[in-house]
Amino acid sequence: MTEPEPDPATDSEGPSHPPYVRSPVITTAARTTAPFVMTYGWYLILYGAHVPGGGFQGGVVVGATVVLLGLAFGLQPTREWLDDRIVTGGALVGFGLFGALSAGSLVAGGATMEVFVFPIPVTIVVEIVEVAIGLIVGGMVGGLFLVIGAGLREPIHEGGDRA
Repeated sequence: MTEPEPDPATDSEGPSHPPYVRSPVITTAARTTAPFVMTYGWYLILYGAHVPGGGFQGGVVVGATVVLLGLAFGLQPTREWLDDRIVTGGALVGFGLFGALSAGSLVAGGATMEVFVFPIPVTIVVEIVEVAIGLIVGGMVGGLFLVIGAGLREPIHEGGDRA
């Protein structure tokens, strides 16, 4: 007596169909809107010196564009198109700008992030701060989506140690 072959519908690994199916409507909509959404996110970041929360809001919109592309075209193609170094580098540049401005204000004799101590107009310093915040937030939103979507590369054993 032979054992029956496992049924993909009831197998513990799930059905054998691909986990992601592209929709031409969604990919066309994402391909059409993504450049405009990204441009709007950078507009919010650069206009952030004039309205409250501009850098943060713009960073979320920029990061949401990465999420939109990942959901429309699949995670792996998005990871291949948008290298991890770009997302990480953007966030690190944001942290670097923020740290440089903070240290620069201390060196110039002011308090941390005091924008009035620099010899350049305050609006330019505030715009640099907004760009730094936008890079940090956009890098975190997009980066977390790409990292969480990729999953763990190594299995974790019961003791919490990686294999």
